[in-house]
Amino acid sequence: MAIITWPTDNEVKIAFDAYALAVGRVAHSWNYLHERLGQLFVTVTGAKREIALAVWYTPVSDLLQRNLLKAAVTANVDHVWVEKPHRKEDIFWLLKEADLLSHRRNAAIHAPASLHVNSVADGGPEMGPAFWNGNPQAKKLFGKRLLDEFRLCERRAETLSEFSQFVDTALNFPEHGWPHRPKMPTLRT
Repeated sequence: MAIITWPTDNEVKIAFDAYALAVGRVAHSWNYLHERLGQLFVTVTGAKREIALAVWYTPVSDLLQRNLLKAAVTANVDHVWVEKPHRKEDIFWLLKEADLLSHRRNAAIHAPASLHVNSVADGGPEMGPAFWNGNPQAKKLFGKRLLDEFRLCERRAETLSEFSQFVDTALNFPEHGWPHRPKMPTLRT
């Protein structure tokens, strides 16, 4: 039988601080992604910036904002899509990846967490999902290390933000060339 010792107050503080920082980084990277998508929305619509952004910020849901961008890309019959249809496909890919990432982001932001007491060999105490009451977001994180999952979510949001910026730049300044779809980070890369 393994002997488990209760962590010190300092160990609890260290575990909680690492968790809180990781959640904050997920929130920041997600918010930045949506700001980049908003800029892309301005470009795709071709509307006056202030008007396009007023429309973009009207929905209170990130999903509805992404749907606005998808609708704008679909409705835009500009020559940039006709001459190079892969551009539209690349933006749809970007939005699909953001939709997939939203599930990880929602789990990171909305799952309750508590201190998990591990053995010293496992790295000591760390925050883990508080799944025992059946919270669906916490259940998605069962068996996963939160800091690893949250870092992956952050890196994927950063990758999508960068691609969105490159797409926006290419649409506004064609001489920059069209970007290649990025390889999405994994837990191993």
